[in-house]
Amino acid sequence: MNLAMLIEDSARMFAQKKAMVFNKKVYKYRSLNETINRYANLFLEKYRIQKGKHVGILLNNSPEYIILSLAVIKTGATIIPINRFLTAREIKFIVDESDMAYLISSSDFKESFQVLSSCEKLNKILSADITATGEKIDSIPTDVNCYSSENLNLKISENDPAIIIFTSGTTGYPKGAMLSHKNLISNVLSCTEAIKVTHKDNLLLALPMFHSFTFTVCILMPLAKGAAIIGLPSIKPFSLVLKSILLNRITIFICIPKVYDIISEKRIPFFLKPFIKIRLCISGSAPLSAKTLERFKKNIRLPLLEGYGLSETSPVVSVNPIFGEQKPGSVGLPVKGVKVKIFDDNQNEVQLGESGEIAVKGDNVMLGYYKKPQETSETIKNGWLLTGDIGKLDEDGYIYILDRKKDMILMQGMNIYPREIEEVILSHHCVEEAAVVGIKEENHGEIPIAFIVVKEGFKVTNRELAKFCKERLASYKCPRKYMFLDKLPRSSVGKILKKDLMDILD
Repeated sequence: MNLAMLIEDSARMFAQKKAMVFNKKVYKYRSLNETINRYANLFLEKYRIQKGKHVGILLNNSPEYIILSLAVIKTGATIIPINRFLTAREIKFIVDESDMAYLISSSDFKESFQVLSSCEKLNKILSADITATGEKIDSIPTDVNCYSSENLNLKISENDPAIIIFTSGTTGYPKGAMLSHKNLISNVLSCTEAIKVTHKDNLLLALPMFHSFTFTVCILMPLAKGAAIIGLPSIKPFSLVLKSILLNRITIFICIPKVYDIISEKRIPFFLKPFIKIRLCISGSAPLSAKTLERFKKNIRLPLLEGYGLSETSPVVSVNPIFGEQKPGSVGLPVKGVKVKIFDDNQNEVQLGESGEIAVKGDNVMLGYYKKPQETSETIKNGWLLTGDIGKLDEDGYIYILDRKKDMILMQGMNIYPREIEEVILSHHCVEEAAVVGIKEENHGEIPIAFIVVKEGFKVTNRELAKFCKERLASYKCPRKYMFLDKLPRSSVGKILKKDLMDILD
């Protein structure tokens, strides 16, 4: 079984049913599969994109994102979704680190093309919407009718890598989590079982498609079950989201905690209730506060389930049950086929109710980190993936997340790693020392705050550092505040005491 077969099965079973709707354009299952096949044959014949090749996807939310990504997967090649909010410098790192041969992008990112064209192993940037303007840039044809629409039926093993998701570790430098066809299919099937998805469902897709949660739950899952994807470029403006919910009879609404926090403060007008067909709301990518959950239940009165996962697990680990008990503060029960244990620092299982590191085992656990055997062996031990999250299990098997072992800031579902920000700040000629911590902020989850020690005889302002970071980091990674100290608190062995820095903020 491979991902190509999932789509092909749906095309046979639901040929004339809606598969996707974007900007009022409807894609039915048979024609969608045929279009994907034509592009897959184009990639094979014109560019020799095939098994063993790595192809980056740098696009905004669009039907092209889904069509071209699945076309690459059908060739047997591996796709690498790229965070569209990254700077050219950050994208270049991923291109180089992944041995990327091709990058599929668009004019929305053309400012990065010059920097990326210098990547030695990158053969071509394939643009989905502009005429080629450089030696390394080709335009992808919009008319591909000359290519075969038949299924390719290539030999793709379930253990072949389908996607490499770049996620940072404790070092702050991105690592590529290799997810096989088997990893993703097992997670898709587990998710469909957990939330009872059928061909009658309409799912709203407004979250960024590059995110592992979105790709598995909002793209692969509905396509595998014959459900319809209703696509939007973004969750902003939210008026378009509400309009889409009503006009497209959305049955499953998947979003992030910040959106549910805003929605929970409202009440559904009585005259709209007959037109709302949502049977289930799902929150992912970041923790959902108990306050938001309680307010949502009271005001909106629709089921809202919180889940838990990480890129390395394809990504879903657990979700609260639809019909069972939903315990406050819990991220629910492991999905089918996934085992969860709590380990101490020596990888020994702790007593029930005690806290420790959450470990995950199942067919959804990644193959490993690309070209990083040491990091892989440190993360996967005896088949158990050590998540870096501190949690506990109760007597019913419900999972509770208590803290994070890794030095990571989580902002609206985006991982922010202090080490990466610190390295950028330290490269400023006026900075002697830098430390970044995350503080909780009601509307964002957490935000980064930087503590700075300036070199003797030098001066630098908040504004200067903000401009310096903005030029080198994605905007969501930039510190929201810069605080200047004479020195950073350190332990007897010279380690920066970030807890003491947090105390300064209290």
